[in-house]
Amino acid sequence: MYKYPIYKQDNNYSCGAYCIKMILKYHHLDIKIKEIKERCRLTSEGISVYGLVRCLQSYHFDVKAYQCDFNILLDEARLPCIIHVVRDNMTHFVVLYQITKKYLIIGDPAKGLTKLSYEEVESVFSGVCVCINHVGRYMVKKEQKEISFREFIIQHLKSNYRYIVKLLSKALFISMCSIISSFYFQILINTIDEVNYYFIICFNAVFIFIAGIRVLLNYQRKNLEIEIQKKLNYEYVNKTVLHMLYLPFKYFNCNQEGVLLTKVQNLYSLSDFFIHFYLVIFMDVILMLGIIMALLIFSFQIGLSVIVILGIIALVVLNGMKKLNELNKKIIGSQEEMNQGYLEYLKNFYNSHQFFLKQFTKEKMNFLFDEYNLNVYWRDKNLNSLNVVSEMLIQGLSFLVVLVACYFYKQGKINVGDIVFFYMLTTYLIEPLFNFIALVFEKDEVKILYERYKEVIPDKSERKLKIKGRIREIKFDHITYSYGYKEPIIEHLDLVINSSLWLKGDTGAGKSTLLKLLMKHDDLIKGNILINGVSLTRIDSSSLYRKIIYIDKEPIFYQESLKFNLLLKNNNQRLLEKLLREFELENFIDKLEMMIEIDGKPLSSGQRQIMMIIRALLLKPEVLILDEALSNVDDHKMYKILNYINNYRKEIIVVIVAHQTKLVNQFYDCAIIKDGKIYK
Repeated sequence: MYKYPIYKQDNNYSCGAYCIKMILKYHHLDIKIKEIKERCRLTSEGISVYGLVRCLQSYHFDVKAYQCDFNILLDEARLPCIIHVVRDNMTHFVVLYQITKKYLIIGDPAKGLTKLSYEEVESVFSGVCVCINHVGRYMVKKEQKEISFREFIIQHLKSNYRYIVKLLSKALFISMCSIISSFYFQILINTIDEVNYYFIICFNAVFIFIAGIRVLLNYQRKNLEIEIQKKLNYEYVNKTVLHMLYLPFKYFNCNQEGVLLTKVQNLYSLSDFFIHFYLVIFMDVILMLGIIMALLIFSFQIGLSVIVILGIIALVVLNGMKKLNELNKKIIGSQEEMNQGYLEYLKNFYNSHQFFLKQFTKEKMNFLFDEYNLNVYWRDKNLNSLNVVSEMLIQGLSFLVVLVACYFYKQGKINVGDIVFFYMLTTYLIEPLFNFIALVFEKDEVKILYERYKEVIPDKSERKLKIKGRIREIKFDHITYSYGYKEPIIEHLDLVINSSLWLKGDTGAGKSTLLKLLMKHDDLIKGNILINGVSLTRIDSSSLYRKIIYIDKEPIFYQESLKFNLLLKNNNQRLLEKLLREFELENFIDKLEMMIEIDGKPLSSGQRQIMMIIRALLLKPEVLILDEALSNVDDHKMYKILNYINNYRKEIIVVIVAHQTKLVNQFYDCAIIKDGKIYK
């Protein structure tokens, strides 16, 4: 274990979560970042100081947050601690690991382990620190241990060893052909005056044959690369997206659509990295080692000169790549924000016209694009400068090799053909060297993508209980909930549902939140939800959704036929037609094959909501939650729907949130939610 653990944040607002991970790792607790983000209730706005404290306390740490000046921090803070800093008007959390006489050692989730002067830290310190006073004993389950990036690489190599063996064999032959081909001009120049023309023809035929083998091997290697790329894209992109079906709803609540879209797009970079990794490690490195050995064998002095110059080039390029690496990280963050902006732009397209916000929309989109484009611009500009410097160094290397070779030629130690031989071998080293350097820096970027990849892989959860028998009672027992660690939306709420109920309250009172908590959209801060006396946390989600169906006011459809959207896996066509007639939509019986868009078009808003009710009734739930699910339905049809459901009141418990007061009041008793509490 490193003395000072370092973990790089995967986006701009997760620094607090990664600081917690560093603190936990320092105290020998290896906890998955996914779990930490859940415990600290990370949102798109980041995490509060209170959230940091509560999260660390959940791991049995005695933690307190302090407001202090910089000198008190230096004199009294127990290390390591988390400090809050402000840079370029952006708030940020870092870990203060050690204070020395000359500098402070900082674990920065954005930059890694850094040494900063007293003045540098004091200029950004906001005055807030989170200190650990005592570390209690926390039992970690074995399966919770996080797989490191190195272990992930090893597992990947083990599972793809067949491809590696194929690549390795081709790399060895291609390297041998490349080195042998370098002898062509050496032998030709050294012997051209001593042999006849027919020998030269035969000599050329041999090397043409070798060159042909090399071309063929490269062709096969490229086909193998394409095959591996296809397999890895399926493994890391398609398979991962499918696995997301098994993630809890709270994961999607905490991640904006644009962020999720970028995460999926970046999964392609994971498979690209492994292709690059294979080619560099199992081809370029082998080629470089073979060429360096050939140089050293034929002339130790020239070979050593080449190695020294290559080392200088590598150091220069590595230093230049550091800046590029930081810019690439900024590009990932700004791409997320831009994607989110595009989604907002598309969803509010009509609003931009209706409320004359086209100028605002243009300014916002220009701002997001400019931020992304500026990062790309500076990355490309720095890359271009680095390419110029690299090209100059490469040219210098080539001329230097020729000069050194000429010196030894003048000394009588080598001949003219040897000069050409050394020059050609040297040129073969350039591309593999740059590929290797690029891989070193690509690794740091891919580590961040790997952190995101781990988040979308469902954990192996413990076996959950199935709901036995019919649902008789749903009990909200003294529950408290807030978005992140903010002011509670619901506080110390008690409610028992054992029959159909109308949930009433002002806008923002927490009605929808309460019902979504029942559907496991997020976790409680305090209290418990019980179904038939069993805690919701112990109940299997599939069992819950078989018995409880939740419908809100915004229906979402599959881009399939109306029939598919209504029946799903149900084959009860007769009941479907009965419900369509019951709710006065019999004209759709002959239109069941019509295609429906995701947003429900061409159905009207009221028809969409009724179709969702029909779909739910076809599944015969035991509890039906209608959260403003009839808001666009006229009173006549709503009465028909409620009357139909009421006829099955012994079979279905209905929990309804609706603004049609007089109509709903005819069917259900009322419970009022106000100030986060229930009043009957």
